[in-house]
Amino acid sequence: MKTNNEEKIEVDTTESNLITHAKKEFKHLGWPGECEMQKMMCDGVLDLLQVLSNQGHSGSSGGYAINLFQTLAKYEPIGSLNGTDDEWNDVGVGMLQNNRCSRVFKDLKSGRVYDIEGKVFETESGSYLTNHNSKVYIDFPYTPTTEYVKYSK
Repeated sequence: MKTNNEEKIEVDTTESNLITHAKKEFKHLGWPGECEMQKMMCDGVLDLLQVLSNQGHSGSSGGYAINLFQTLAKYEPIGSLNGTDDEWNDVGVGMLQNNRCSRVFKDLKSGRVYDIEGKVFETESGSYLTNHNSKVYIDFPYTPTTEYVKYSK
């Protein structure tokens, strides 16, 4: 007996190639299975892909839309930070936080500005972490970037 979850990811020949591809990939991994959270994720991704498909994007416009969406969905700026007064929120303790990119801070005492995710370290196990060495001092205009570094003890 099939559950509604399994029916949701069956391939329908009248749907877009993008949706068909996603459902085949989900099925390959056995998703969503019995996990309610995975079902919600799969359904949500299918909804997003349906919107993209409905917009009729082709090669370059699809890539542009995906990159723009990904940047904005991660609360990242789509242009350079300028460091102007309207970009800052007072978070107390003599510190300002950039309201366009929450990983950028300004120390009011020193006047220095830094990115707390300027460096991300990859551990021996392949996971990623940030620590006190992740802070990178910056100048404006600034486009947030992250350097990935093999972590060494």
